Amino acid sequence: MKNFLLLILALGVLAVAGCSRSDNQTTVKPQSTPDAERLKSDSERLQQATANAAKEREKANQPTPSPTTSP
Repeated sequence: MKNFLLLILALGVLAVAGCSRSDNQTTVKPQSTPDAERLKSDSERLQQATANAAKEREKANQPTPSPTTSP
């Protein structure tokens, strides 16, 4: 009976030790938030790219004069 109680106690200690280790391993470090300067530069690049794309669309929509041969 004494051996059985010691076995239960040992299993309980191992279970607690195993649970505490798994808690430490599953901890995830939160990602840092981007700084304001990087966000500002990203915003400026996006605005420039949008403006360039709008210019390209306008160019594509303009009718191009077809070359005609004069007799």
